[in-house]
Amino acid sequence: MDVLAGRFFHPQDLTALTDRLVINESAALALGFDNPHEAIGAIIPTAGQREIIGVIADYHNLSPKYPIEPSLFAIDFGHMTFISILFSSSGGEFQDLITAVRSAWQQIFPEKPFHYDFLDDRFNAQYADDKRLGVVISTFTVLSLIIACFGLFALALFTTKKRSREIGLRKVLGATIVDILSLLSFNFMKLSLIAAVVAVPVGYFIALNWLNNYHSRIAISWDILILPAIGIICIGLSVIIVQALKTAGQKPADSLRCDD
Repeated sequence: MDVLAGRFFHPQDLTALTDRLVINESAALALGFDNPHEAIGAIIPTAGQREIIGVIADYHNLSPKYPIEPSLFAIDFGHMTFISILFSSSGGEFQDLITAVRSAWQQIFPEKPFHYDFLDDRFNAQYADDKRLGVVISTFTVLSLIIACFGLFALALFTTKKRSREIGLRKVLGATIVDILSLLSFNFMKLSLIAAVVAVPVGYFIALNWLNNYHSRIAISWDILILPAIGIICIGLSVIIVQALKTAGQKPADSLRCDD
């Protein structure tokens, strides 16, 4: 936890500071303080008069889909419904520690079953659906790119094949390779730009709708949507150029003999 003002509880506070509070940044704003430092020393009438000794930065203890709520932290032994105990194990070996804790639990609470989990597993479980969705989106994105590349290659091959006789005639009439590349690239660029104009806004609104499920969310940068479109167009142009160079390199007589 990042302390923005004042301090957090110390171990020696367990018996001395039962009338003190630590609050988070959202609680400070909800209480009307303009900045965390203004809250230090303020008295809050909750379960008695308590003094604020520290303000910590907001943090997510739930999924980002939920807002960060104003929170108060206090030492209050009179209203405990559960206890949290921190165990540490040198070297990261937890099995012996778990066995020892289970044995102690069964001695103290023989009628209660012993269950445990790790804090990081509990936090990660909140993001399990998002991770699965990310894997699905990534998989279909890769498949879509592969299909798109095959489609671009097929389109380039079809275009150059269909217009090979026209290319041959233009070469006979003095057209240069640059002229032929411009001829073949124009229609492709026109179709690609139309596709980009349609796809980019659609992708933006789909992403925006998905992000609206989260209270804490990032802003969508247009370059995230535009750069992939530019990349696809560049790949397509590369394929067109390669095919056009191959066709332009043929003898005009061979092109003129080509059937439609």
